[in-house]
Amino acid sequence: MIQKAQEDYSRAVSLMKQGKSREALPLLESALRELPDNDFLKADYTTALVWSGSYAQAIKYYESHKARLEKIKYLPRNLAKAYFELKDYKKALAFYEKAFSYNNADEEAFKGIIYTSCILGDYLTAYKVLLYAREKRSIPEPALASMQTYILKELGASSQAFYYAKDKGIKDQELLLALKGDMAVDRLKWDEYDLSLFILEKILQADPQNFRARCDYILALRKKERMKEILEQYQLIEQMGRPVPYWVTEAVADAHLYLRHPREAVKFYLLTLDKGPVNPYNTYMGLFYTYTELRQWDDADRMWPKIDDLLKRRKLNELEKHEALVAWGWYLIYQDKLAEAQAYFSELVKQAGLNAGIRSGLAHTYYWRGWPRRALEEFQIARNLDPKEVKTQIGLSRTLNELNYKYEARSLSDELMKKHPTNVHVLDLNEDLKVEDMHEVTGDIKYINELSGGKASEFWITGKGTATVNPYFRIFSEITHLRTGEKLDTGNRVKFAYDRLAFGVKWKVFRPLELTQSVGFDYLSGRDAGSYTKLDWRPADKIKMAAGFDSFSLDIPIRARVAGVKAKKAFYDFDYHESDLRDYGFSVGANWFTDGNTNPYFSIRYDQNVYNEPDFKIRLGGEFSYDRYSKDPSAVDYFSPNHEYQFLVKPAFQFIHYHMYSRKLRSTFYTRVGVYKEQNYNFYPVAGITYEQELIWSKTFALTWNVGYDTRVYDGNYVHVLGAFFTFKKNF
Repeated sequence: MIQKAQEDYSRAVSLMKQGKSREALPLLESALRELPDNDFLKADYTTALVWSGSYAQAIKYYESHKARLEKIKYLPRNLAKAYFELKDYKKALAFYEKAFSYNNADEEAFKGIIYTSCILGDYLTAYKVLLYAREKRSIPEPALASMQTYILKELGASSQAFYYAKDKGIKDQELLLALKGDMAVDRLKWDEYDLSLFILEKILQADPQNFRARCDYILALRKKERMKEILEQYQLIEQMGRPVPYWVTEAVADAHLYLRHPREAVKFYLLTLDKGPVNPYNTYMGLFYTYTELRQWDDADRMWPKIDDLLKRRKLNELEKHEALVAWGWYLIYQDKLAEAQAYFSELVKQAGLNAGIRSGLAHTYYWRGWPRRALEEFQIARNLDPKEVKTQIGLSRTLNELNYKYEARSLSDELMKKHPTNVHVLDLNEDLKVEDMHEVTGDIKYINELSGGKASEFWITGKGTATVNPYFRIFSEITHLRTGEKLDTGNRVKFAYDRLAFGVKWKVFRPLELTQSVGFDYLSGRDAGSYTKLDWRPADKIKMAAGFDSFSLDIPIRARVAGVKAKKAFYDFDYHESDLRDYGFSVGANWFTDGNTNPYFSIRYDQNVYNEPDFKIRLGGEFSYDRYSKDPSAVDYFSPNHEYQFLVKPAFQFIHYHMYSRKLRSTFYTRVGVYKEQNYNFYPVAGITYEQELIWSKTFALTWNVGYDTRVYDGNYVHVLGAFFTFKKNF
């Protein structure tokens, strides 16, 4: 039996020399059963396990026989390989060093020390062993040159490594191509993206099947934000049929998110996580951003603890920490939780007031809360801190435009387009400003009908065209057809029709002041000329005022309008916009009817956000109004109370069904409940409800429609009123 075991051992060694280690294993195991004390047999069995790829089993066997195997001098180099393949680089290095100490001419051990040292970031050890081998002349010169090149490459001196390799006459084309690829990657690290692309394109022209260069090319395209080309290159990589590195699928995911394919982006980010990235931060952030775009708030919320965990465990560099901190503030902004975002960024400013990204986040919050002047101050600070930050400059341009620095806003937008022609956020800004400068057509249809107990009904249709002369000056024309009438007690019906055509201008006289001036007339008869003047003034972020006069107004109470009465009208509106959560205002004015009746009026209003979630909001408002008519009810043929009062509570319920990029669908229920009082009559409860749907199809087309029902009281009698409205806007 012992002789048979020795024969099996001999055959196994022969097979191992032929590269058939897996076939040798059964023979070695058989021999070990008969020769359990043969240390060289155990060493060869360990070696065969390593050579056949059973690394963990080899290490386990060695550890269980360590005391007997430590003395075998040819074994450390093989154990080093096992540990190396299992990514236990510290132990691999120890065994490579042991093997090299036994035999300074062991080229595999020499290279192993250098590879593992560089992986561990211990470049000094790598360089010392290189100098030692060169001094002892124990390693052939080609191997020394190859390792010198490798160390230079790992130190980031890929160009020096490439030219050193060429100078030393290294013929390994695979190594030389890898060095060229490293030269390109180093240029990416140094923000020399164009040079990196040039190098990689040369490599791919010479060898289109170079997988590593194709992958690096995708990374370079990502840095240049040439996202469509990334998807094209990825198709070529897929055709090669090789496993794709995680950083390539991550770049593909970034491209899909950038190109507004969020669902595809999710798929590739999840694929990247399956590949086990060394640092999953970028993938986590990509998923966080994508779920935010998709308004999948629960999924985004689930991603944040993973990012926060990396922050707490100090696994992120300073740039990543900064991005993560700012991203949470932006997440609050996207959820329309602007008060929370303001508090968050304000606290960060106290901690890091010289951080441009944090300042920019706070500025954007001010902008969306309706405070452009306050936003402008923060944007200017942020821009001074970091003049190259694109997001800051985009926000600054939008704020300048809001404050009527129109040419400055467009100049900044054009400058950004020249520097960042593929940046989708820059493109978005540029498109928004172009849409604002486009011509515009709008159309309105309105219908009111008093049902049981009522007499009046009317139908409006209005079309308006606006042409932009420059960002500060526009001209417009408006045509209106109104049919109105009422049913008399005799059963007959009185009807009136108005056909008006108006021409006018909108002129931003000063930055806070806009003038609207138009003249109109009856386009069928050429008579009934009128003039309309309105001034809009915004002296501060929170204050807006409007005052105007219309010498031929149809905007009067319906019961007067259906009786054929027209009026001159003067008005003044004051609005105080405390924030996105709260508004106050009042209006005063008067109508001077053509029959000599005078109708002064006054109203005061308040509106408060009481529940705020990204896709559902509740606002609660209140309004008190007072009207007076100079003529007694008996002196005219329409409703003309000496005094009337109304107080309404106005809850509104808003649902966002869809909102992605420039497309949005929103529904709102506007409800009203309160009391009405007319002189000489009691208090009467009144109520109403309107359902409205707004569809924004694109930046250049939107429509809104609604239907409503109200109860009104005339001289102590209830009237049920049905209303409907439709409007659209088209820019071209």
